[in-house]
Order: sequence, then structure tokens, then C-alpha cells
Amino acid sequence: MKIFIVLMLVANLVYAGSIFDDIWKHIHSQPPPKKVTKTHHKKKAKSAQKEVSKTLTVDTQWLANYIVLEKAWDYPIPDDYDIRFLGEGKYEVPIVVYRHYEDMLDAKKRMEDKES
Repeated sequence: MKIFIVLMLVANLVYAGSIFDDIWKHIHSQPPPKKVTKTHHKKKAKSAQKEVSKTLTVDTQWLANYIVLEKAWDYPIPDDYDIRFLGEGKYEVPIVVYRHYEDMLDAKKRMEDKES
């Protein structure tokens, strides 16, 4: 029985020593790596957008007015070469050409307003 008690005391000392070792290792160990969290953004639902046409269909009268204004202002643009004949007196013009026509009309109106 005495041997058993001695063994228990020795076991307690060894066990107590290992607790201190565990505490020492825990205190001086490196911190666990930080958790990386990724932000997940919700995708926005794309609304059904109407495709914008890059050309307009005009008639011969519009094209004739455009040519007259362009000659009067002596201001041709490179997109004039993209005007296409569709048939039956219809032409397809780029939007840039249409805006150029509107700008020349506005300039003509401003000139007339200044003269009067």
C-alpha cells in the first residue's frame, strides 16, 4: 500500500508539472491564425434594357436639307460616308449625322435671330 501511495504522489508531481508545462506553452504559443472572411455582394438584377439603335431612317427630303445645310456651313463630317440607301426613297443615317443636322439647324436659327 505504501508503494501505491508513493506512486500516486509521484504521479501527482509529474501531472502537476505537465499542467504547468501546458500553461506555459499556451501562454507563449503563437496566436491562432485569423479567420479570413470574404464579402459576398449580391448581384444586381439587370433590367431588360431596350437596345438603342445607332442609325435612323430618313426620307429624301431630310437628306436633301442635310446636304444643303452641310454645303452652306461647309462642315462635312466623316460619318457622312456611313449613309446608306435602303430603297423607296429611304436612307439609313448614323445618329451622329442626325445630331450634326440638328446642330446645323440650331446654328441657322441662332444666326437668323441675331440678324433680326
